[in-house]
Amino acid sequence: MSPGNGLHDHLGYWLRRLSDEVDLSFERALAGHGVTVAQWNVLITVYHGRAGNIRAAARHIGIDTGAVSRLVDRLADKGLVRRAPDPDSKRSVILKLTPAGEELVPHLIVIADLNEARYFGKLDATRRTQLEASIRELLGETAPSPPAPPQRGAPAGHHMPATVRAVTKAVTLARPPQEVFSFLADPANWPLWAVADVKAIEPEGESGWWRVSTPRGPARLRIRSHRELGLLDHDYIEQDARWSVPARVVPNGEGSEFMMTFMKPPSFTDDVFDARSALIDTALAALKDVLESRTTGTPGPG
Repeated sequence: MSPGNGLHDHLGYWLRRLSDEVDLSFERALAGHGVTVAQWNVLITVYHGRAGNIRAAARHIGIDTGAVSRLVDRLADKGLVRRAPDPDSKRSVILKLTPAGEELVPHLIVIADLNEARYFGKLDATRRTQLEASIRELLGETAPSPPAPPQRGAPAGHHMPATVRAVTKAVTLARPPQEVFSFLADPANWPLWAVADVKAIEPEGESGWWRVSTPRGPARLRIRSHRELGLLDHDYIEQDARWSVPARVVPNGEGSEFMMTFMKPPSFTDDVFDARSALIDTALAALKDVLESRTTGTPGPG
């Protein structure tokens, strides 16, 4: 046997290793949202209007229609996708995201982008383009055409989804990322910094939810964290509104950046959203004060 026939001499081995690692990392990050990578493929395809029906989704993703149909069934059971009648064909249905699906997918996009950056962020734009072009060439694929602009009156499933008002807040913290993550991942610490919203908090059994006392009455909080990616996404429910907040801790030199994105709940007026968003500045200032006043080297909770 020639020396070039070893396992590590086969490019396919390295491609499989990379693919497995990227998928496994993404699968773990999505698990907190109750979604698999295969289901994500359907959600993002429908979200971007790349497929109005199961056949088109299968063609875009690159799997058979039976597999897509089963994935749609599972997503429908989770309340994220629904089948709607196709006005152009009695034999076909249109795939649409439910309101819950429309709300969830932007958060999953953040997770997907972070996972992508983790594995491919070291490549500059030119090398990334070259890698993608090489893979497409080997697969016999052509580069995708840019999507056509949405047309007024176009059938459902062929338009870009509506967006809502959103604001991203960030704070620079002179503390190591792991310490910041550990502190924020423990809901018991939230009354120390989320002073405008969290007056007291206690665990709600083993469900992962916490009962919160706020100036507006009782609320519930659940943190969906991923230490390796620095994710601190959380769900918050109170009497008049509920929302999910993508959040992340990233390194900044020897310190950290903590950022959160708030999307306006349907029940909020613009004035209420502005007022509630302004409270976040107070919370982030309190977070900075609490963490940076700690003795250097003091380990964070968790």
